[in-house]
Amino acid sequence: MNMERNEGGAVESRTKKIKYPKGVFYILPFYCFERLVYYGLLGGSALYLQQRLGYTAPDASSILSLLMSVSYFTPVIGAMIADVWLGKVRTVLIMCVFLCGGCILFTTSAVSTSAITGVSGLLMLGLSSGLIKAIIYSLGGAQFKLPEQKEQQFRYFSTFIWIRCLGYFLAITLMSQLRDSIQCFGDDCYLLPFSILSGFIIVGAWIFYLGRHLYNENAPANNTLLESAKCIYCAIKCSLSRGTPKKDHFLDHAKGTFNDSLIYDIKRTLRILVVFSAFPMCWALIYQSYIGIVFLAKRLDRSLGGFQLPPEMIVALNPLLSLILIPILRIPWVVKTPPMRTSTTRLLTAMVCLFLGFVPYTLLNMAVEQDKIPENKAEIHFYNTQKCPVQIHFAGQKTIDVLPQSQLAYRDVTILLNNTASFSFSSQCTYASNKTEPIDIKLLGGHTSVILILENTIISLDPTVEYLKDGDADAKVRLLQVKSNFDKIYLRNNDFKYVFKSLEPNSTYFTRLKPQTYEVLSSNTILGTAVIQQDGVYDIVAHGNEISVFEMTAPSSIHVAWVFPLYILITLGEIMVTVDTMDFAYSESPIQMKALLQAGQLFTTSIGLWILALLTKLFSLIEILNHKQSYQTIIYAILIAINAVLYKILLYRYQKDKNENDINDDSYRESISKK
Repeated sequence: MNMERNEGGAVESRTKKIKYPKGVFYILPFYCFERLVYYGLLGGSALYLQQRLGYTAPDASSILSLLMSVSYFTPVIGAMIADVWLGKVRTVLIMCVFLCGGCILFTTSAVSTSAITGVSGLLMLGLSSGLIKAIIYSLGGAQFKLPEQKEQQFRYFSTFIWIRCLGYFLAITLMSQLRDSIQCFGDDCYLLPFSILSGFIIVGAWIFYLGRHLYNENAPANNTLLESAKCIYCAIKCSLSRGTPKKDHFLDHAKGTFNDSLIYDIKRTLRILVVFSAFPMCWALIYQSYIGIVFLAKRLDRSLGGFQLPPEMIVALNPLLSLILIPILRIPWVVKTPPMRTSTTRLLTAMVCLFLGFVPYTLLNMAVEQDKIPENKAEIHFYNTQKCPVQIHFAGQKTIDVLPQSQLAYRDVTILLNNTASFSFSSQCTYASNKTEPIDIKLLGGHTSVILILENTIISLDPTVEYLKDGDADAKVRLLQVKSNFDKIYLRNNDFKYVFKSLEPNSTYFTRLKPQTYEVLSSNTILGTAVIQQDGVYDIVAHGNEISVFEMTAPSSIHVAWVFPLYILITLGEIMVTVDTMDFAYSESPIQMKALLQAGQLFTTSIGLWILALLTKLFSLIEILNHKQSYQTIIYAILIAINAVLYKILLYRYQKDKNENDINDDSYRESISKK
């Protein structure tokens, strides 16, 4: 406090202004780069694990869930290492080395396509990122002098959250745009974005290193986490000893060895942790939706004008919506509404939002799912290559019309004992006969039979199950070459070229292709174009001097914009779960246990990811659930509804125990305020 004399001679005081901590300007850029790399590599590698490392969609989802859970399980370990042994700055610097190593190791898998190298790199990234997660948050807050810089500290934390969302958005945008717009050796380019992200983490680590002499931190010392662990261990050991009298609470066995205030704080903390048991299921649903929506988006129409929106870009809605919705949720009239008044009511509202978000999520999955043909039924696809309509006459007097150069699927054909169907056809073409003799075609339960209608000729192909869409939502294409005048036929798009491999005289294997428009060529002569869309199954028929393209299974016509409503609801739920679990943990916990409860809050995320990985693996083993994603989302919706009821019961018991145990204790009177 400085004393100065004003113009009138009076003495007045002026508070000395405290400078804004310079260390913050090194912490924030590092955190932005770290989040960019984390979300770009670990959060954005779902498709990479499938397309390049050979994992199925369920296995890729399980691997990412387990690896991400590591980053939420290890903050407690990182905090103990920093507080008791190395200190915050040294711990972060050491972990930066492992961050860089993990990124480089993962990047090399884009060249070698080694699954072990890729997963090992992601594991190093998840471990090192998790170990510094709690440290970097508290290190930034420790740069401010309280209470003088309380307002600046609050603004810093707001900027901290904004930086996290910015890193998330940039990671998704960078990964999807570079992968789709640049080709490496004729395929999607992963090496370039992975290399750029590896460079970013090296730059971020260097920035943090430059500010090492500007950071304020407390020297490593014993902390409450270790003391609490010792107390609980002592209580359990004593309670299991023979001849030990029974106590009202097992922690009472530690009295005399540890002071009463510590024991009381641990009891209160354990009651809060019981309420925390309702939070892992919330995180399981949040992460399932973000991973599942990427795969769902692959089956939707993602065209925006002449631009094809990459499926990973859908996830970019999350940070953008967070930046918009967080300020909205802090508007006074919104906070005053009954569901938003307290952290406990907002958590219940979050679970309701997650449940409601899974309703349109389920409906979208149902809309894009494909039903299998029953084993007692079959389908017949008629491909009319002629330029005039054709009538198909079945033995049972049923007649169907097939338009010129189009197709018709005759569904729900009951399989008879002889597994055949008899029909004839008539054409209005001048060169065709009026009506053919009856023809028998082979049918097989659960299969599709294809009938090619050519000039005065009908060709029946063997039944197939390839009508089913690709499990990873890629397009499937086959060439049918019948009585054509062409040599070997191939597809071309810019520098990409695919030559069909023959399976039998009339057809080739189905192959997975990237959705785009291809030129169909033979001996460098363009025969026509084939517009191949995402998630469709196509037959390219070469006949005479022409080609025709038929959809055995049509792609989805539902636009990806329908994802937006469910994303708003799920993002609302995530925001409230993230913010209000931290608020509940901080405000309800005893003064000496706030760090422990914050670590417990992060641990619930890890448990949620373990639950997600377990459920994903379980669903993959059940055929009907593996094929029907909508059934899975219905189960998740039921689980979150049950979880909301459980949370309400646990909260009621917690508040009842809290009132009974704390109402007369002066040391906790300030924490009794209604949440």
